[in-house]
Amino acid sequence: RYQRCLEFMNTIRDGNGVSNVLTEEEKQILSQRVVVHNFGKNPAERKIARALLERLNAHIVLSENGRNAAAGATNSIEYYVEHVLPPPELTSKAKRLAKEWVDFEEKEKWVHRLGNLVLVSQKPTVGAKKAAFQMKKQRYENEVESLPLTRGLTNMETWDNDALMKHLTDMFTLFENAWEL
Repeated sequence: RYQRCLEFMNTIRDGNGVSNVLTEEEKQILSQRVVVHNFGKNPAERKIARALLERLNAHIVLSENGRNAAAGATNSIEYYVEHVLPPPELTSKAKRLAKEWVDFEEKEKWVHRLGNLVLVSQKPTVGAKKAAFQMKKQRYENEVESLPLTRGLTNMETWDNDALMKHLTDMFTLFENAWEL
């Protein structure tokens, strides 16, 4: 088992897909967990989210600009994870900002999941974390070239359940491609 874990880590480190290391059942479990896990709930989970989002962004940069651009883009900047839809624990204002969300329980279900998280190049202030999507969207437009996944949100008019699901679907497709699942 220990040897298998090392092989898995080496495969990821080398930028190869994990298709030769994981069984079909393990791939299914991994895929399901990526969709339903609450990556934004606490600092430890946000570190995992940051690593996944950095890898997905590097995959996009690599496919668009080549390996050297991806290596340079991901190694020189520290990124931060931000919730697009503010988590309710920030303030009651977060609840008012969720007007696009008809079902509050549905919003609560998705707020900490990977589809609602983005990388930003500057540590967001408390005010920035609580901001409405339209304000965040303006900041996302200015993100550095190495964050195409974040800049991609600027094409969305609102951040509602449909937008989040589209973003999650796009991320999941990248996830499958990046790790050859």
